[in-house]
Amino acid sequence: MADEKNPEQRFFEAVLKARQGNSSAAITLLTEAVQFGFDDFSRIENHPDLQNLRGKEGYPEIFATQKILQP
Repeated sequence: MADEKNPEQRFFEAVLKARQGNSSAAITLLTEAVQFGFDDFSRIENHPDLQNLRGKEGYPEIFATQKILQP
């Protein structure tokens, strides 16, 4: 049985959507991954399949939580 709130699952779904050219869905899934506890922001920034999301609406907001969590 899959964990519905697994952040890794959302991350990998986002990668798939980005590969398919669906930036909006990818950003939504990355946002959900962060909400469910995904905190490897460098992985988002450095993943080659997610590079095309930079500059898209909603992308900067994914990192808002990271700024709050930094000491």
